[in-house]
Amino acid sequence: MVKVVAQHLLSVYLAADGDTERAAGFLNEIVAYAELTPRQLTVFPRHPAPFGAALLRVDEVRDVVENHPGFEERHWMNFVPKAWLLRWSGEDPDEERRIWGVSGDMMLDRPMPEPATQVEVRTYVSLHLARAGRSEDARAQMSQAREIAETVATPGYRLNAESRWAMTLVELGDHEEALDLIEDMLSRPSVLSVNLLKVQPEWDPIREHPRFQALLEQYAT
Repeated sequence: MVKVVAQHLLSVYLAADGDTERAAGFLNEIVAYAELTPRQLTVFPRHPAPFGAALLRVDEVRDVVENHPGFEERHWMNFVPKAWLLRWSGEDPDEERRIWGVSGDMMLDRPMPEPATQVEVRTYVSLHLARAGRSEDARAQMSQAREIAETVATPGYRLNAESRWAMTLVELGDHEEALDLIEDMLSRPSVLSVNLLKVQPEWDPIREHPRFQALLEQYAT
C-alpha cells in the first residue's frame, strides 16, 4: 500500500507539472499492482485536463466497480466509486445524487465516535450530502464539524478536514467562502497545495474563477 500511495502522489504532481505521459505510467502501475479494489479506487483523482484521456478512463473504472469480486454495498465507502463513475460519465445525475445521499445517511446511521473523530465523520457526511443536493443538511453537518474542531479536535483532524470543508462549500455554491478558505490554507502549512488544486476534480466548478486562477499563480512557488 505504501507503493500505491507513493505512486499516486507522484502521478498527481507529474500531472500538475504537465508530464501526463509519466503520470499515466505511474497510474497504470498502480492498477496492475493494487488491482484497484473499489475502496482504493476512490483515492485516484481524474480530471480531463491535465490528466487527459491517457489516464484512468470511465470504462476502466466501470469494469472495476461492476466486476470486482470483493465489491459489496454494506459499507458507505463502497458507494463512493459508483457515485464518482456517474459523475465522470454524466450518465445519470439523479442517481448520482441519490447514491451520495445514501452514503451520507449510512455514515450518520453508524454510532458516532468520540468528539475529536467526529470532525472527520461529519465533514465527510457534509460533503456527501452537499453532492446529494441536500444543502441544508450539509450545512448543518459542516457547522457541527467546524464547531467541534474549534474546541476538542487535534490539529491533525482539523488539517485533514479543512480542504473538504472547502470542497463542500464549492458543492453548495458558496464559492467566495470556499476561496477564502483555500487562500487561508495556501498561506500556511496545510494539506492543500497548488499542485492538488490543479488536478483534483472537486475544484472544477471554480476552476475558471479569476480569483482561483490568481491563487494558483500567487502560490505557485
